[in-house]
Amino acid sequence: MNEPRVYKNSPAALLLIAVFFIILIASIMVSAVIDPIVMILVCGFGLLSFLIVFLSVSSKVIISDDEITSQNILSKRTLRWTEIIRVSGRVNGIKLHSEDTTVSINPQLPGYEEVVEIIGQKRADIFSTQEFNEFRRGFASYFGFLLILLVFAVIGFFYFSLGDFSFDSLMPMGFIALFLLIFTWIFLASPQSMMIENNNLQIKYLLGEKNLLANDVAGIFLTYTRSRRGGKRYYIAITTRDNKQTRISNMNVGLPVIYLVLKNWHKKYALKR
Repeated sequence: MNEPRVYKNSPAALLLIAVFFIILIASIMVSAVIDPIVMILVCGFGLLSFLIVFLSVSSKVIISDDEITSQNILSKRTLRWTEIIRVSGRVNGIKLHSEDTTVSINPQLPGYEEVVEIIGQKRADIFSTQEFNEFRRGFASYFGFLLILLVFAVIGFFYFSLGDFSFDSLMPMGFIALFLLIFTWIFLASPQSMMIENNNLQIKYLLGEKNLLANDVAGIFLTYTRSRRGGKRYYIAITTRDNKQTRISNMNVGLPVIYLVLKNWHKKYALKR
């Protein structure tokens, strides 16, 4: 890597933010004519949203042979590869730490997967199975699941309290029940925890578990799907030699960290073929 690599959003994304801000100003002017209180609320919420989005879109990462830099309009932080002493992360993010500096990488950056790969190549030693050998599903996913169940329970109670059991009334409940069953099945079928013990990866579900030997794994990938708004939803895909796939997401450690740990585990224990 002779020249530093820069990962950032295109100017078009920043232009879209500027257009959004112009529309926001126009909305404030219209609301000011209607109600000053509405103007204040719209202005405050709009400006806060604008700042959050703009900070994310304007961020960039610069990587050279010697160091990594994370920068936005408010701050710039740099770490030499040799200064990194530990790594952390939540959801899709990854953070690199020294004694007094933290470099945080925006997971929505173009080329984020390549950034993760470079970090894993430069400092493979900090993604060891001795440091990270157990991962569990995050509390937030359980809370969200229970909250959705509660909402549907309230809706169901409301329908039945009406005492109308006609076809037109029961049909919406049927669709809700079907959605709830599918949602529950997806949650139950998702891994709840993982543990690494030598060449064995134990994956536990609410209704069972399975064990993958390193030599049975064909590949481990960090990939994503696109949301309707264009955001990336990352997950780890573990593909076995018999073409079966296990998806990992929503763990208590950032997915890039888990991904790099699993790659090192596979590289260490898988027999060469």
